[in-house]
Amino acid sequence: MPDVIKTVTKNSKPGFFGALIGSIKRVGAGFAMLGLAPILIFWNECNSVEVAQSLEEGAGAVVAVSADAVDPNNEGALVHMSGQASTTESVSDGQFGVSGQYLKLERSVEMYQWVENATEENRDDETVTTYTYMREWSNSVEKTADFQAEGQVGHENPTTWLYEGDAWSANAVSVGAFLLSDSQIGQLSGAVSLTPDADMSAHGTLLNGQLYSGDPGNPLVGDYRIKWSVIHPGPVSLVASQSGTSFEPYTTSNDRQISLLEMGVLSETEMFEVAQQRNNTMTWILRIISFVCIFLGINLVVGPLRVLADRVPILGGIFQAGMLVISFLGSAFLWTVAVGLAWLSARPLLGIALLVVSAGAFFGMLTLVILGVRKYKATAAASA
Repeated sequence: MPDVIKTVTKNSKPGFFGALIGSIKRVGAGFAMLGLAPILIFWNECNSVEVAQSLEEGAGAVVAVSADAVDPNNEGALVHMSGQASTTESVSDGQFGVSGQYLKLERSVEMYQWVENATEENRDDETVTTYTYMREWSNSVEKTADFQAEGQVGHENPTTWLYEGDAWSANAVSVGAFLLSDSQIGQLSGAVSLTPDADMSAHGTLLNGQLYSGDPGNPLVGDYRIKWSVIHPGPVSLVASQSGTSFEPYTTSNDRQISLLEMGVLSETEMFEVAQQRNNTMTWILRIISFVCIFLGINLVVGPLRVLADRVPILGGIFQAGMLVISFLGSAFLWTVAVGLAWLSARPLLGIALLVVSAGAFFGMLTLVILGVRKYKATAAASA
């Protein structure tokens, strides 16, 4: 059963002037977010276009070659090949005697520790915080000093680790007659769990491929659980510039570099499709982040107005609802304007289309504001 400690904090709602001052202090943060969002948008869109253009150029220039022999005529060319990635080296974890002809070997370490979790519940004018302490396996240091003061007693964790995680890679990984560069070795993926065949009795108990320093069925705080994972030799596909018997990134006309590596056998077309998909995914992630920045920035900037509106019973509710709508539409307007401007130079038609959409969002926002004002006047007149 977990240990539970509860604390009760009296809530004191800030007065009007306190709330107003607090909202004014946050206005600066709002303007900062509104200032940084366009920078992020312009960088993201320009980066996305340049990466897409470089991949398009690469797809048109790539040459399919065999991994069986090095052809000097392809020196400096962008080449695609598939083959078996292998090594003659023995990669080892010397501390535990785990070794083999792996492309990569990784050791991960967990310690059995006290972990604190906190949940809050608001009850009228007080907040009840429940701190729950449970013993769990964790690969990060759970510092007892960071626990709630009353929870530190009886929940002490070790401050140092006897074993730590680590990773090793083969220095020479070959694909046919070629050697992968260090950066390509770093791109190798697809690790699987390894059950060591070394004698682990001096370190603990080996169970289900994991080494326990104590009793696996009844661990104590401070016990370790260690496991290993490896990348075995296997087929890979790559696209890069041929450099002697190895590879280096290929520089396109817009000074972007191409160095692709995927596990398995993929054609050159599939390699570039995967790279384009990753570029699109990252672009949309940053687009969403920039939109959220604009939306939050607008809400922080208008915060003082919302505090003032709360002083008027009827106006406060209408204003709060209206500001959410206006903030969303305003964010859509500013975001599409920024994206449209960023795309004007690279994709003029799309940039113009986005600017037209942003104009539509602006007029839609303006219409809603006018309708909201009219509704407010009608409500005020009816209550008079």
